[in-house]
Amino acid sequence: MPIVLSIRDLRESIISRLQTRLGNPLPSEINIPSDEWIRVQLTPKNTLAHSAINYTGKFNIRYKVQARLLRKDHPDSHYCAGYFRYLREFAIKYRKYTVFICADDKHKVAIGEEVATSTGVRNRKSLIPDNTILAASDHDFTKLSLTPSVILLCKIPASISESFYHGKVYTSYKNTVFEPSSGICHSTEFFATLSDHYLNSTEIPPIMCLYTDGGEQPMDLFKCLFCVCLSVVILIC
Repeated sequence: MPIVLSIRDLRESIISRLQTRLGNPLPSEINIPSDEWIRVQLTPKNTLAHSAINYTGKFNIRYKVQARLLRKDHPDSHYCAGYFRYLREFAIKYRKYTVFICADDKHKVAIGEEVATSTGVRNRKSLIPDNTILAASDHDFTKLSLTPSVILLCKIPASISESFYHGKVYTSYKNTVFEPSSGICHSTEFFATLSDHYLNSTEIPPIMCLYTDGGEQPMDLFKCLFCVCLSVVILIC
């Protein structure tokens, strides 16, 4: 979490602490610096930029944009990476009989109604004609949103040192409200994708390796896939 949200908040928090310790009003010998003086004491964003000469760097504080990858430091990330490596080595060993699928639901896409709609993502500055207003409606006020489901049929390499992020990508869009993600929905998508991908082949590989995260509701998905496989076995028998 950030220390404060702005230099003004930093200045007011320091004054509040001083008032708690020394009383209100503060003694006359205590000088309160201005916001601009505090700003130039921070560490510059880029020490190689020309604007860095305006900063003293006395305070080890700088502006940063919040990253959205908090889970990357999870204590179980080492074991997850190990399981993923074992899965890839298994797919390489039986690559002639295996199909490797990576699946994920991406962030929902807001759909506007005949007006420009903001995506809610922090954007950079854009070039527009002078005397023109660059504006869009807020992303929270939309009646429709679509959730893209992405399926990657990986091209299994011959060595673990090679990349698995090559293959054919299939994308489908679902209504976020009326078509929520579920195990039976994803298993149906996988079956349709495999049927389309192996349309001109003799048969679908008997082994399927699936790599996904918790957003895909994996337990429900595995139950649905188990039921589908059990039904196929019963029909064959």
